[in-house]
Amino acid sequence: MIVLDRGAIAGGITARTSAHLAPLCDDLTSAMIGLRGEDISRGFYESQAAAVDRIEDIQNREDIACDFRRLDGILFQALNTDAKIIDDELDAVRKVGAPVHRIVGVTRWRAARLSTPCAVQDREHFIP
Repeated sequence: MIVLDRGAIAGGITARTSAHLAPLCDDLTSAMIGLRGEDISRGFYESQAAAVDRIEDIQNREDIACDFRRLDGILFQALNTDAKIIDDELDAVRKVGAPVHRIVGVTRWRAARLSTPCAVQDREHFIP
């Protein structure tokens, strides 16, 4: 495994994230579309989703004990930010073809998680 960061290890993004694979950009998909356009952003998502699928396939085929599992991705609205950011991101993620839906309120999110096994979840959730 190789860890890359702009500066010192754990001095940039690696200081704020755990080891994970994600088919969507860690930055906002809406920002990526604004920077690169829908076609490139969709291609990025599709290539990353295929890469995660391939890693999962190799892990299963080779019986690698690495605790691989699929989990929900959650985007919460930060305090003192415009709620429009959630709407914009929801639209952007739909544009690139990723499975996504909105859940309003933590109670509903918890109920959804309890009624659906995490192992089969392969979607991003957005909670305003």
